[in-house]
Amino acid sequence: MICQLIIAGSAYAQQTATSKNIQVNNDKYIVHKIVKGETIFSICKKYNIEQKELLDANPSLSNGLKTGFELNIPKKEGKKKSNEKKENDFISHTVKKKETLTSISKQYKISAEAIERFNPGVKSGVKIGQVLQIPVNEPKGLDKEQVKGNDDSLVKDCVDYEVEEGDTFLGLLRKFSITKEQLLKANPGIQTDIKVGQVVKIPKIAPGSNSAKSKNIEHIVEKGETIYGLAAEYNVKVFEIMELNPKLEDSGLLVGATILIPKISAGQPENITKKEDKPEAKVLKGNPIPKARQTVALARDTFQITMFLPLFLNENMSRNLSGSDNEGSTDSILVTDNLTRKERSLKSDSRKFLSFYEGFLIALDTMKKTGINIQVDLYDNQSRQTVVDSVMRRSKLLDADLIVGPIDVRHQKNISGYSYKNQIPLVSPFSSDDDYVKSNPYYFQINPTKDYIYRKTADYIGREYWNKNVIVLTPYNFEQLAGGDIVELVRERVRLNSLNHNDNSIQFSKVSIGEGYWEIKDNLKKDVENVVFILPPSNKTEREAILSRAINNLNILVSDFNITLIGMSEYAGYRSINTEYFHRLKLHYLTPNFVDYKDPEVASFIGNYRAKFLTEPNQYSYRGYDVAKFFLEAYRTNGRSYINKISSLKINTLQSNFKLMRVKDFSGFINRSLFVVNYTPEFDVKVDSIISD
Repeated sequence: MICQLIIAGSAYAQQTATSKNIQVNNDKYIVHKIVKGETIFSICKKYNIEQKELLDANPSLSNGLKTGFELNIPKKEGKKKSNEKKENDFISHTVKKKETLTSISKQYKISAEAIERFNPGVKSGVKIGQVLQIPVNEPKGLDKEQVKGNDDSLVKDCVDYEVEEGDTFLGLLRKFSITKEQLLKANPGIQTDIKVGQVVKIPKIAPGSNSAKSKNIEHIVEKGETIYGLAAEYNVKVFEIMELNPKLEDSGLLVGATILIPKISAGQPENITKKEDKPEAKVLKGNPIPKARQTVALARDTFQITMFLPLFLNENMSRNLSGSDNEGSTDSILVTDNLTRKERSLKSDSRKFLSFYEGFLIALDTMKKTGINIQVDLYDNQSRQTVVDSVMRRSKLLDADLIVGPIDVRHQKNISGYSYKNQIPLVSPFSSDDDYVKSNPYYFQINPTKDYIYRKTADYIGREYWNKNVIVLTPYNFEQLAGGDIVELVRERVRLNSLNHNDNSIQFSKVSIGEGYWEIKDNLKKDVENVVFILPPSNKTEREAILSRAINNLNILVSDFNITLIGMSEYAGYRSINTEYFHRLKLHYLTPNFVDYKDPEVASFIGNYRAKFLTEPNQYSYRGYDVAKFFLEAYRTNGRSYINKISSLKINTLQSNFKLMRVKDFSGFINRSLFVVNYTPEFDVKVDSIISD
């Protein structure tokens, strides 16, 4: 049977037409009046015609179905009587509460297998409100039919599939283990540029083929197993296991529970079983090793990286050719041209992302020396969603082993869905917004959330200074925790640590910055260390000015009191505050970024960067290097299964000490490692310790 593309309508009709809306027009057509709930699919089933025949007879259907509209139904020569019999071949049934596939099959005196055949996906259970097509008569040869021949003859039936975010034409081939020819024959006229919401016919394989046999393995969960480990063991995708076992979303894996594992994952060869089931199995010569199974990087492999960066290359090129630097920034790099050098002008913000890419390239040069083959496809998305979506529609993206970006989290929704469905790790290198980390297990967020840094700062103060005089300086409006009060959290951490040391007394006070110098002085104590935590004002335009006044007051008071200042990493970057004050006040803050310029690897990076780009690296350059080196080294030492071990990996980087942890079961990863940076009275800046979960 050759199926056609459904242009409009839902998968099944919710109401069966009666004889009142059918009349004979002429020898060629029957006139059918559309009733509410009918679809092209249900009408074709009703009259036993192909959808192409219906569309050819009714060109206006390209605009969709409308209730009350009359359709011309082509008659089939010599089959008038059979057409009339086909009118009630199917009954639409809406699943009610407590109904099961078994109870429905008994209600209609039809086998469960017959219902499954015409309602793909119900084998794992039916859902309340789901509309099923129930055949009036048991299909003949349901279990005995054998189909032989080439790929085309294997197409026995089709399943309606609605295209979701992240799906691509070639992705469907991998997902359903079908060939391009089969999909095209099932959907004549289909374009490779498929759209979200589009309904596509997916060919099923005839019962006689190997893939029509039992498609799932029953696995009994053992202690210590995880959903990601099982996906790697059976060479399937996480979402495929989740779709077969929807209860895992709520309960997680329970020891002793039986779950279903698909035997064949999208795009993988048949008859794959768990490794220990067939220890004698070997990879045949010439057969590619599936990504999820490969445990080491092979010399012949190429690690493919796709990057989305807002570089605005055309605009920057035009700016430099014309000599204009309006609304831009002067770049420190010098361009060599016949021994003459000139400064380069760049559009605002594009400089930092160019620096990120330059640092990334230095890491590529380093890792290539270890024997890894690397290919990078860089897309200048210019902060435009359309560029990202366009790349997603290209088959080449399916071959990516790592996606870096887009930078702006607002442009990550579609690509995150694509990453999840195709099991391609996606790195968000700068954003601290965790919008997609909870919904995509292949999402890697390099910057911890600000909320996490606040909570860890409160933990640090309570652990290290529980027996000190703790003062929290608050602006009129200050940034808060998600669903909590940062001041009360600090107080609670100090109290708990004090109790742990059998001390029921704490020295804690909250002072408003607006109350000025004297109020701060009145809360300081001479006989004990005073730990002052200044919260950042929520108004970013006034933040530096407010903090500058408060820190200036503390700098005056430090001559008479022992003060340790606790703040945020951004404070050290404010130009209006003398850096000497931070050393006098022994500033401490928690940050995911710190560069030790005494590190030989840092010195080597700086030398290579200067030689290659004729300028100094910045924090974005270091981030680019770290991201590239971390993921490439993880791949080099663990193969493409590195995601299963990534939380335990220790890889030397320049600026960040990556500790990528899942925020919950079935979520993505966030970096949970923070440096405790100390500005010492000896005018040194060093790391006191590293904090992580």
